[in-house]
Amino acid sequence: MSSITQLILNSDSVGATGVPSNFTTTLANTLNLNAFAHWEIAVLSASYSTPNPYTNKAIYVECDLADYSFVGGNRKRVVFKTNQDHPTPLENEITHILPKTPTWVKMTTLAFNTINIKIEDSDGVAVPNLKPSSVTLSIRSVA
Repeated sequence: MSSITQLILNSDSVGATGVPSNFTTTLANTLNLNAFAHWEIAVLSASYSTPNPYTNKAIYVECDLADYSFVGGNRKRVVFKTNQDHPTPLENEITHILPKTPTWVKMTTLAFNTINIKIEDSDGVAVPNLKPSSVTLSIRSVA
């Protein structure tokens, strides 16, 4: 049996600090997950400014709660990656991501009250800071 928690993080919400593509959200209370269970995290949706100038590079959403993986030879805490041919709207518009099947990633942090999010392209360049970003995360325990 699994339990699921959803967290909606916005770069412009009260308690969020940083810039729209690299922000920290502080929760009202510390979330303590059962240390005897295995926990996974996934992105259910995300919105961010389309890169300017327009590029069609892969976009990575990173979260400090996720376990490390190797991306392009670098250790990153990636919880979601678009394909390089991911269609994007005109530059300076908002790109919305809604994965058909979430990719679940092992969590390494089980007690936290802050969550750090980074949204950057495959070259490690942050997406523009023109408009607020949002990320909906899901956390689940697995047997």
